[in-house]
Amino acid sequence: MKVFSAPISVFLSLTYRCNLRCKHCAVYWEKSPRRDLDTDDWLHFFGELGDLKVFKVRISGGEPLMRGDI
Repeated sequence: MKVFSAPISVFLSLTYRCNLRCKHCAVYWEKSPRRDLDTDDWLHFFGELGDLKVFKVRISGGEPLMRGDI
């Protein structure tokens, strides 16, 4: 049996900010203010995913387009 050294797929929530207030959404449900990672932290993390050769990265949020760096 082959054991992978890194995940095949990663699902990322880039922000907790959102311009909607959907009742079914877990991000809004928590209603607690959280600090997003800054751009440099995300770039470093994406670099690590690349080094690990992660095959698929899914980006979500909140609403990722609420970030000024997207």
